[in-house]
Amino acid sequence: MSEDESALVLGVVGEDLCSDKEIIQAAQLLCLEVNKLPKLTEAHDFTEDVFVVSSFEGSDYKRLRHAKKQAIIGPPYLLYKANSCRSLIPPGKPVFCLSLDGAVICFTGIYEESEQEQLISYAVKMGARVKSDVSLQVTHLVAANTFSSKYRLGVSLGCAIVSTEWIHQCWAQREEHLFSGVDKKFVEKYKLPPFYNCNLATYGFLEQERTHMEDIAADNGAQVVTGSDKHCNVIVVDDARVGSVQEISLKNDSLLFVRAEWFWVSVQMQVFARPEMFPFIDKIFAGESNSVIYESPDFNISFNGTPRTPVMTRTPEPASTSITPTEDNQLVPKTKRHGIIMELYQTETNYLGILQTIIKEFKEPLEAEEANGNPLIEPEDRKTIFDKLPNLHAAHSKIQSKFFNLVKNWSEEVSVGKIFLESIDDLQKSYPPFVNFFEIAKATLDNCDKNNPRFHAFLKVRATKPECGRQSLSDLFIRPVQRLPSVLLLITDLLKKTDTSHLDHKPLEEALEKLKGVTSHINEDKRKTESRLEMLSIANTIENIPAVIISSHRQLVASVDANDISGQITSRTESLCLFLFSDCLLVAKKRSKAGKSPAISKTPQPKSCKYLGVINLGQVKRIVDIEASGDTASSSFALVFKPQIENIEKLYAFSVSDGSDKTEFIKSVAEQMSITQMRADSENLISIMPASELNLELSSDSSNYTLSKAISKVAKKTSMKVSQALTGSDRKASPASKELTNSRCNQIMTSVTPIRSASRGFLFAKKLASNVDLRSRTEYDEKPDMKKRTLPDRTSAMAESSLSLSRNNFG
Repeated sequence: MSEDESALVLGVVGEDLCSDKEIIQAAQLLCLEVNKLPKLTEAHDFTEDVFVVSSFEGSDYKRLRHAKKQAIIGPPYLLYKANSCRSLIPPGKPVFCLSLDGAVICFTGIYEESEQEQLISYAVKMGARVKSDVSLQVTHLVAANTFSSKYRLGVSLGCAIVSTEWIHQCWAQREEHLFSGVDKKFVEKYKLPPFYNCNLATYGFLEQERTHMEDIAADNGAQVVTGSDKHCNVIVVDDARVGSVQEISLKNDSLLFVRAEWFWVSVQMQVFARPEMFPFIDKIFAGESNSVIYESPDFNISFNGTPRTPVMTRTPEPASTSITPTEDNQLVPKTKRHGIIMELYQTETNYLGILQTIIKEFKEPLEAEEANGNPLIEPEDRKTIFDKLPNLHAAHSKIQSKFFNLVKNWSEEVSVGKIFLESIDDLQKSYPPFVNFFEIAKATLDNCDKNNPRFHAFLKVRATKPECGRQSLSDLFIRPVQRLPSVLLLITDLLKKTDTSHLDHKPLEEALEKLKGVTSHINEDKRKTESRLEMLSIANTIENIPAVIISSHRQLVASVDANDISGQITSRTESLCLFLFSDCLLVAKKRSKAGKSPAISKTPQPKSCKYLGVINLGQVKRIVDIEASGDTASSSFALVFKPQIENIEKLYAFSVSDGSDKTEFIKSVAEQMSITQMRADSENLISIMPASELNLELSSDSSNYTLSKAISKVAKKTSMKVSQALTGSDRKASPASKELTNSRCNQIMTSVTPIRSASRGFLFAKKLASNVDLRSRTEYDEKPDMKKRTLPDRTSAMAESSLSLSRNNFG
């Protein structure tokens, strides 16, 4: 510090501040000489350079002001300087705090002189500067309405326009020395709504739209009134449905009539838009050239004083060169083939116009707002909605240009098929990305429209443009999905009207087949994309799921909620989710819904399921459809499988939850098994067994069956029945085969290894790591034709590829 600064004397006024250690320490930190003045009297000589007082309303403050002292500060001022390590320079006027430090404020629309004086006093005492007129220096405009010229100038200069409540709230927090009233988030809370203190009415709208607009108007500061209300300022007219408002205007000639576009522009921009730019044009008589423009006496018609020309057309303008009927006879269809070609050209021109409308009226304005630092929606959402469209536009621009030349230089020998054959590659590259993600783009659009008022207003404004033909973006957005089917129908009709000897007949046939191939490719690609997205969605709900599960060759087939009725995977009271993929069955445990509320939990909430393992369909030998005894319906089934490196068969039994279709699920499992194992007899993979044959007993608290704890005691008795059910054989077994069967049955019923056993590790996990068909030698002997279907190289490849799941399998 300089000598002058270090020599400053601070007068600490009042007993409370003299005993405040924080104040004294702050003064010492700023190298100020402290003079404590517990009780200020008129006899004091007031020689201090700066005075700090606890309040700007008490007797001490008044005594200082009477002594004509200007360098008066509040405790927050001193603490702020000390906290920011900024030297204290005696202010030229009393400043209590620095909440509005750096703000240059102008006031408008405050007609009570006492109120304005108080607001100015508050602003100055918080460190702000006050200007009488709006200029480039003004950072904040405090307004009480939106009708003044200062408001308009403030909008054009980009001032932050706030209500008087902003000043009051800053003053209420003046004791907090670190509080900043110019923080953007804080200022945003008190931003002046676009219709603040505006008495607004609507006229001519349908009931649903009128209610919607009135709700939005109220949310944006308006007082919603009727058109006959004497306090009404503005009437918003549906210019698409209303031709005249003379009935209202004759009763009150001071009303301001504006089009609906004005309303939505104001909401989008969050300012009171200039009404003279959106006047309602009253067409007194149909076809009359002179129209009446209703405006407020305080507003000009336009910037240059000339009326705006009413727009009569409401159809999208062509985006490219089009041909209109002239004296040229070639433009009049002479044959049915010529007529269909003209229809193809016209629909292509209209479609290209729609694509260009979406890009020019929606995509590019959103990008411009984003570039200006004021995005209407998140950049990611904008890209999701619009980024697939430019490629479509480029492809159809080429097609439309070729059609233009074809129609302009018409002859019966022209080839339409050639145009589409040359464009097949472009169509195949541009359409799948759009169609595949159309539902996602549409959902994103709807979500932004619903949850973002400014974007909703933007869409409303654009829908009023003549280029959009009063169609919403959602209406226009569906057109690309409809275009190729429409082209297929027209080409089919054109092919019927083209003689087989015509040079265009063969190209048309080829174009038709290739276009069908494009649509088939789109449908297949869309199906795969949806399946992958569904798999990703499932992966996001399962904890610890291996990344290798999400693979391009694997698709989700079905899923059910179930319970492990054998108790070998989890306890019988815990719920499972079974996800059937094209080559495996994933088992996950459902988590309990109980837990901390997300609002109070400091840690991320757990996912809804926990990964347990997978069963490889290549190792599943049979599906057992368990029948109930009596009239009770069964929802249980079992899977019998044999790990590759073990010579025993294992069994897991499940019971699907209420509402799930067991029959359809096990049928789907069988179908995927037959594909994985290269078998053509999926129906033979399902065996039906009564619950009694497996010694299942009914639980007392559930309609599901559970495996009896005494299975091992009766395994010998039921072994033959189980063997017959699984093999489909009813012949009597020899003593040797009976002994072997009993042994295997005991292994099936008693050797079920718990999935939750973590000690088995990697070697145990490898038991299910193969898709090899492990049917017994007897089966191959009985069905020699199956040897041909089971190719060694195919089996080896499948076994090798499945090893990627080995660390995540269970036995």
